[in-house]
Amino acid sequence: MKRNYKTGLIRRFARLASPFAGPVERIRIKRYAAVSDFRDGQPVFIVGAPRSGSTALYQALTECLDLLYIDNLAALFYRNLYLGMWLSRRVFGSRRHGCFRSELGSTSECGLHAPAECGDFWYRWLPRQPHYVPKGQLEKDAMAEIRATIYGVIRRFRLPMLFKNLNAGQRLGMLSEIAPDARFIFIRRDPLYTAQSILDVKFSKGMDPRSWWSIMPKDHERLLELDGPRMAASQVYYLERQIMMDRHNFAPEQFIDIRYEDFCRDAARTIERLRIFISPGIAVKRDPADLDIVLRQERTLPDELFGQLKEACAALDWEGYDIQ
Repeated sequence: MKRNYKTGLIRRFARLASPFAGPVERIRIKRYAAVSDFRDGQPVFIVGAPRSGSTALYQALTECLDLLYIDNLAALFYRNLYLGMWLSRRVFGSRRHGCFRSELGSTSECGLHAPAECGDFWYRWLPRQPHYVPKGQLEKDAMAEIRATIYGVIRRFRLPMLFKNLNAGQRLGMLSEIAPDARFIFIRRDPLYTAQSILDVKFSKGMDPRSWWSIMPKDHERLLELDGPRMAASQVYYLERQIMMDRHNFAPEQFIDIRYEDFCRDAARTIERLRIFISPGIAVKRDPADLDIVLRQERTLPDELFGQLKEACAALDWEGYDIQ
């Protein structure tokens, strides 16, 4: 209760301060966005399907590596992200957050330094639906504002910035215009258990398994006619397929593929791979070997439903994604 009250006060302050902070922030952003002598700082996005282990990976990377990320404090200042990131660094510095729990991606119960998705930052310029945003759809002024904000923060603190907002995987065309030097961590999990986890969420929320939950792939309306198991399997498939199709907007070396199962079995090796991929000069805050990552890969659905889901997944091409 005390934590929620404190968060509410900060949120109210952020909203009231925004009109006054905006002009000063724009001057700072313009100043730092123009810096050209820092070559190792770029935005890095975790992309993939929901329930693929992306939150656990996000938490591990931000716990172990000295990266910029939007924490729950900075997220309250989404209208003035530069200010929010400055406040976070003033309060927490490069301190570890110690957060390894979440509720459907939310880490609000972990405190203000825990890593946040902060979708509200992107919704300042992007529609809430559809989630798919191709190249050429966003106005140039909006792209310039997003670009300046992100790079202003990166160049102010001279560190790469990690984002975990899975909608980014459906916006690779747009991101190639905003941040052509961005890097992407594409996390995938056994699709059977990814789709099962999506169904588990629906059941936990009392939803009809034939109703939609979470990220929408392009033309998702045609998937609404499917039964629950086929809809969940197809959601994962078409989200990943879009990433596979759109990654050509970037050079091959700007993408790295991670398996959730490999990450759980050897977190230290995975994080070291990612440290080198992002920037070999990143400082290590915590030894990844100390992490205790649990592989969650058990069957949770009734036999008949699990069998239907298994058939639905087996009918899809998870290697080539039917991309011609």
